[in-house]
Amino acid sequence: MTQVFGGIVTRGVALSIDGAAAAVLFAISTVAISFIVAALGVADVTSVEALLGASAVWAWFVVLYFTICWTTSGQTVGMRMMGLKLVRPDGQSPSVCRSLVRYFGRSLSILLLFGGYLMVLVHPQRRALHDVIAGTYVVYADATPERVTEALAARHPPPSAD
Repeated sequence: MTQVFGGIVTRGVALSIDGAAAAVLFAISTVAISFIVAALGVADVTSVEALLGASAVWAWFVVLYFTICWTTSGQTVGMRMMGLKLVRPDGQSPSVCRSLVRYFGRSLSILLLFGGYLMVLVHPQRRALHDVIAGTYVVYADATPERVTEALAARHPPPSAD
């Protein structure tokens, strides 16, 4: 029987790919915008304010990148390359709210000296702390929907009628 839940190495590589992809995309767009702003003389792109503004835009860019990817397809670029998908307990892509909770829950996973990520090594469904908080699962994208539903149901049996 094939594994349904994504492991720590695959997830780590996917996250690294996402970090690199986001950085490259942001750098290219920032350079283009900086050239335009500098050419028009609208603002001093070397000021502290410009640096702080770019940092704030970067933070929002990353939040939006992950949230939009998870909500629309359940996959970021890195997750797609590594064959992973983020799902809710019903096997569907998470909502915007659930994606935001998962994203910001990663901060707690990091603050605990990455212990929240290390949970993947011992959790039966290979869930990190932020997955538990958000109610999400990272599964292999090639696992059939039936297999995912079966694996999730085995971990969360429906409540009894008594």
